[in-house]
Amino acid sequence: MRFRELVLSDASGGESLRLDLHPGLTVLSGLPEPARRELIETFITAAAGGRADRALTTDGPVARAWLDAFGGRGDDALVDELARLDGRLVALDEYDARVAYHQAATRFAAVDEELSRLTELEPTADDDDRILAAAEAIDALQERVASAVDRADRCRRVADWAGSVVDGSEPAPAPTEASSELVDLADRCRRARQKLARLERELSTHRADELSPGLDRRVALLAPLDQDRLWEAHRRVKDADAHLASAIERRSELEEDLPDEVEAAIDSAHIERVRAEEVVARRWRPGIFGSSVPAAVGLVLGLAEGAIGGVLVIVGIGVAARLIVTPRIALARASNAERRELARVGADSYLGLHLRRLADPTDPDAPHEMEEITHALEDAAREQTAALLAWKELVGRLDPSEADGLEAEIRVHAVRFNTSLRTETDEKLQADLRAAEADLAARNGRLADSARELTERAEVLDREAETAAIDLIARLTEQGIDPDQDTGAIAAAVDGLRGAATQRGRERSALRPRSEIEAEHAALTDELAERERPGWAGAPLPPPPPAGSSLLRRRRSEVVRRMAAMLPTSPEAGGPDLPLLLDEPLAGLAGDELTDALARTAASSRQVIYLTEDAGVATWARARSA
Repeated sequence: MRFRELVLSDASGGESLRLDLHPGLTVLSGLPEPARRELIETFITAAAGGRADRALTTDGPVARAWLDAFGGRGDDALVDELARLDGRLVALDEYDARVAYHQAATRFAAVDEELSRLTELEPTADDDDRILAAAEAIDALQERVASAVDRADRCRRVADWAGSVVDGSEPAPAPTEASSELVDLADRCRRARQKLARLERELSTHRADELSPGLDRRVALLAPLDQDRLWEAHRRVKDADAHLASAIERRSELEEDLPDEVEAAIDSAHIERVRAEEVVARRWRPGIFGSSVPAAVGLVLGLAEGAIGGVLVIVGIGVAARLIVTPRIALARASNAERRELARVGADSYLGLHLRRLADPTDPDAPHEMEEITHALEDAAREQTAALLAWKELVGRLDPSEADGLEAEIRVHAVRFNTSLRTETDEKLQADLRAAEADLAARNGRLADSARELTERAEVLDREAETAAIDLIARLTEQGIDPDQDTGAIAAAVDGLRGAATQRGRERSALRPRSEIEAEHAALTDELAERERPGWAGAPLPPPPPAGSSLLRRRRSEVVRRMAAMLPTSPEAGGPDLPLLLDEPLAGLAGDELTDALARTAASSRQVIYLTEDAGVATWARARSA
C-alpha cells in the first residue's frame, strides 16, 4: 500500500489543499512539535474516513486498512468511534459555521441598510438646513407680524384714551397698556381740570353782589369779626370745656357718689365761685388803673375847673364800682352759695367734702390725689371762665356752642363784609384761576403730545407689520405653503416640514461616518464570501444539534491520541507493505550518523513520511530531492 495524496477540502467549496506523497520517502521539514502532532491527527482522521473535508488516497486498499493493520479488534472499534465522532463534530462545526454565517449576514443586512440610508440622507442635508432655517424665519416673521399688530393696537388704545382725557370726555378707566407715567399725567390733568372748575365756581360765587335773603343770624353776627381771633376763642372754649369735663370725670372715679342733683348743685356753686375769683383777679388791675387815673386827673382839674374835676372823680368812682366792687360782690355771693350747698351735706369746704368721700380712705395717696384733682378742676374752671370771658368780649351774648360747625361757611361770608379782603380774595382767585388754566393747558399739551407720539408709533408698527407680512408670504410660497390659509393650517404645515427635516437630521447624526460604514460593509462582504456554502444564502438557520461538543472533542482527542500511539515510531517497525508516518524518529543523531540513518531509511522498500524540525534533515532532503 502506498499513500498518494492528502486532500484538505474547503467546506465553502473553495480551493483545496493537496499534499502529494512520494512513494518512497517524503520529508516534511520545519514543523514544530504541535504542527507535527496536528498533521499526524490529520492523517489518522483522513484514514478513518469520518470527515468529508479530509481524504487520503492510496494506490491500493482504502486508507483505513493502514489503521487496521496496526491495531487489533479493539483498535478497530477506536477507528469506528473516531469516524462517528468526526461525523458528529463536523455537524457541530457546520452548525457553528452556519451560525457565524447567519450572524454575519444579519449584520451585513443592517450595515447595508445603514449605508443605503446614509446614501439616501446625505444629499438632503443642505435642503434640510434650508428648511429648518426657513421654518425659523417663518416663525420669527409670524411673531413679528403678530407683535407689531398687537403693539400698534395697544398704542392706538392708549392714544384714544389719552385724547379722551385731553377732551375731558374720558368714558372708561385707563387701559392696562398705559405706562405709569402716562396714567400719572392723566390723573394730574383730571385734578387740574377739577381745580379749574372749583376755582371758577368759587370766583362766580365770590362775585355775587347780594347775600342770600335767608342768611342765618349767626352768620350775620360772626362774619364781620376777625375770623382768626374768633375761631381761636371758639377753640379755646371747647378745649376748656373738655378739660373741665375730664377733671370732673377723674374726680368722680375716686369718690363715692352723691345724689345727682346735690352733686350738680355743689359743682355748679363751686365752679361759679372759681369763676368769680377769676373775674376779680382779672379786673383788679384794670379797675385800679381805670379808677385811679380819672380820680387823680379830676382832683387836679378840680382846683381850676370844679365841674370837670367832679365829673372825672365820679367817672373814677364808677369804674371802680364796675371793675372792683361789683366782681367782689359777685364773689361774695358765689362763696355764700357754695357754703350753703356744702352745708346741705355737712361739709365745711369743697376739698374737705371730696376728701371725706374717698372710696378708699385708708389709701395714703388718696388725699393727695384728690387734692391734685381738685386743683386741676379749679384750674380747668378758671380756664373755662377766662375762655368764656374772651368769647363774650369778642362776640357778645351768642353761646359758643351755637357756632359749632359754622367756621367754613362763616369764613366764606366774612369776605363780603370786608371790602379790602373781598378785593384781595377776588384777585387771588383770578390769579389762581389763571395759574390753573395755564397748568391744565401745559398738562393737556404734554398728554396730547404723548397721544400723538403713540399714534405715530402705531403707524410705524403698521408699516413694520406690512413689511414682515410680505416677507412671510414669500417664505411660505418658497416652501410650498399656501399663505391664504388660516394661521393654524400654516403652523401645522411649517411644523410638518420642520419635523421631517429634524427627523432626517437626527437620523444622520445617529449614523456612523461613511468611511466606517463602508469599511465594515467591505469586511462583511469578504467574510460572507468566505463563510458562504452552497445553499446557505437566504436559508433559515436550522435547529442546533444536540449539545455536548466539548465532551465530544475531549473524547476525540483521547481516541486520536490512542490511535497515534499505535503507529510505529521507527523505520524498522511495522509490516513491509504499510506506509510509515514517523515523527522525528532520528532525534538526537547528527553528522554522519544522521546521514547514514537517513540513507538506510531512504533505501527501504517501504513508503516513509518523515516529519521533522531538524535543519540537518531538511538539508539532506533538499539535496536528495535535487
